[in-house]
Amino acid sequence: MTRITASIDIAAPPEAVWKVLMDWSRYPDWNPTLRAIAGQARKGGKITVSIASPVGTLPIDAVVTRLATNSGITWHSKMKLSGLFDRDHIIELSPDPVGSRITQTQTFAGILAPGASVVATSTVRDGLVKMNAALKERVEGGA
Repeated sequence: MTRITASIDIAAPPEAVWKVLMDWSRYPDWNPTLRAIAGQARKGGKITVSIASPVGTLPIDAVVTRLATNSGITWHSKMKLSGLFDRDHIIELSPDPVGSRITQTQTFAGILAPGASVVATSTVRDGLVKMNAALKERVEGGA
């Protein structure tokens, strides 16, 4: 399994970060990585995540596997058959001395994961870092 993580501190309480993070309708206004999310924001809810990539925006169908208000959300996506290429996107929020710490993690597993992760690791990490920085700017800027 490949695991890619990026974290950032945000000078605001987790509740303020969560409010921006879960306002999916405004993602096009600030989020350079996840251009849109549509669907049901609940455990078991089906969502479509539109991810910015070097070849354009890629829609990914996923299922929310964890939703904990003010502390995190996880969604799982897979190719048509489970076990070929499975991916989890994990977003965790926690209070810290500055206000909040957000940690995003992508995991890749399955038969095709080793080859894909070699190609995607730097691109995915860059996307997580950019999204974290944009979220920080959005929350701290009060937009």
